[in-house]
Amino acid sequence: MAFPPMGGSRPAYARPRGSSTSAPAGKAPPDPPMGGPASRLTLSRPPPPALDPPRDEGAATLTRYDRYALGAQVQAFGVFALILAMVWWINGAVALVDTLLRDGQNVGTFLEFSALSLPGVVRIAVPLAAVAAALYVANRQRADSEVVAAHAAGASSLRLARPVLLLGLVAGLLLALVVHLLLPLARERLDVRTAQVAEGATARLLTPGAFVEPADGVTFYVREITPASELLDVLLSDARDPERRALFTARRALLLPAEEGRGAQLLMFDGLSQVLRGGRLYTTRFEDFLYDLALFSSGGEAAPPGPRDLTTAALVRRDDLGARRWDEVARRTAESLTAVAGALLGFSAMMQGAFNRGGTWRQVVLGVFLVIAMKLLEGAATSAIGRDGTGWPLHFVSPLAGAALAAFLLWNADRARRPRRRWMVPA
Repeated sequence: MAFPPMGGSRPAYARPRGSSTSAPAGKAPPDPPMGGPASRLTLSRPPPPALDPPRDEGAATLTRYDRYALGAQVQAFGVFALILAMVWWINGAVALVDTLLRDGQNVGTFLEFSALSLPGVVRIAVPLAAVAAALYVANRQRADSEVVAAHAAGASSLRLARPVLLLGLVAGLLLALVVHLLLPLARERLDVRTAQVAEGATARLLTPGAFVEPADGVTFYVREITPASELLDVLLSDARDPERRALFTARRALLLPAEEGRGAQLLMFDGLSQVLRGGRLYTTRFEDFLYDLALFSSGGEAAPPGPRDLTTAALVRRDDLGARRWDEVARRTAESLTAVAGALLGFSAMMQGAFNRGGTWRQVVLGVFLVIAMKLLEGAATSAIGRDGTGWPLHFVSPLAGAALAAFLLWNADRARRPRRRWMVPA
C-alpha cells in the first residue's frame, strides 16, 4: 500500500524486491510509481528465535556441572581404591610369602595366589574408596566456593548429589560383579590350588632315610620307597598339642594323593599307635590306619564348598540349601547397595552447616561417624538373622536406613538455606 507525500516531506519507502535502482550521491531516490505492485511496502522483521528441541526430562543426560563433578569424583575414587587395595594386598602378601616359602613354592605360585586374593581385596577397598571420594570432592568444592555458587544459581543440595549417586552406582555395580561372580570363582580356584600345594608339601615327605618336619611339631621318617611307591618302615610323630602327643609306626604305608573334597592321606599297615595324654600312655596295634596329612599342611583341612563359595547363579539353583541360599544372595546384594548409601551419606554430611573459617572437619567427622554407624547396624542385622537364614530381608535394613538418612540430611541442608519469614507486627 502506497502513501502520498504530505507537506513536501518524502516518506521512506522500501525499495521494491528485485530492483537495482540507485540514486546519485546527494540526491533523494525518485518516487516509485503509484498503483503498481512494486509500490507496496515491504516490512522487514527479524527472524523468530530458534526454539530449542524439547528435552526429555526422564533421560539420564548430564549437565556440564554433573560431568565436571563426576569426573573429579571418579578420579578420586580410582586413587583411593588403588591405595587401599595396595595396603590390603601387601598386608596379606607378607603372610602369603611366609607360608609359600615354607612349603617350598616358587614365585609363580605366589603371583597366582596373590591374583586370586584380589577380589577379596577389591570387596573391601571399593566401598571405602567411594566414601572417601565423596568426602574429598565435597570438601574441595566447599573450600573453592563451588557449592555456594551452585546454590546461588538455584541448585539444591539434592540436585548437587546426582553425581555422587552416579558414583555410588558405579561402585555398587563393580562391587556386585565382585561379590556375585568373581569372589566365589576365586575362592573355588583358591581351594583347588591350596589342595595342590598341600599335596606338593606332602610329596616332600618322600625322602628315604631322612627325618622331615613338614610342620611345627610334626616329624616324618621313611626308611625305603619301593618301585611300586610303597613306603617301608614308617614313623610319624605328632606333638603339636602339648597335652596330647601321638607316635605312629608301621611296617609299610601308602601315600594317597589329594582328591576333590579331601586332602592327601597316609594309609599305614601293620603298625602301632602310642598316644600320651594326661600322663598316661595308650597303645593300640592296628592292621590298617588312615591319617589325614592335610591336618598339618599349610592349607588346613579341606572343607566342602558352602554357600559363600558358590556364584549367585549356581546358588539359586541349590534347593537343598533352603533359606540359606536366599540369605547369601540378599547379603551380597545388600553389600552392593551399601556402597551407594555410604557415598550419599558422606556427601550429605558435607552439605551441613554454613561457611566456617575453621574448615569442614566437623562435617568430615560426621560423615565418617554415620558410615561407621551404618556398618554397625549391618552387623547387628546379620547377627539377628541367625544361621538358618530365615530373616534374610534384614540385610537390607542397613543400606535403606543409610539412604533415608542421606535424603533427610540433604533436605535439612536446603531447609537451613531458605530465608525465614519475618512477621510484621503493627505498631
